[in-house]
Amino acid sequence: MERLRGFEDLDVFRRAYRVSLEVHRVSLEFPRIEQWALAAGSADEMQVWTLYARDLGYIDKDVAERWQGEYREIARMLQGLSRTASDI
Repeated sequence: MERLRGFEDLDVFRRAYRVSLEVHRVSLEFPRIEQWALAAGSADEMQVWTLYARDLGYIDKDVAERWQGEYREIARMLQGLSRTASDI
């Protein structure tokens, strides 16, 4: 097994970073006031922001569902890491 050099090597970080980068890129097309409201947050907070963006018509249903699924999986992965860390 390859040794981790830092948090950047964790699958959960890579996955969270990838979807967060996509969210950021899309949010650049949102109205200016909404751009400021979309600060970095926890996976649960981002699920709520995804619902806001969908319901305000900034993203379509398919994108919202994909992002929601990604954030649910990221939350699950983080919970697993938390359990593993407490066992060490």
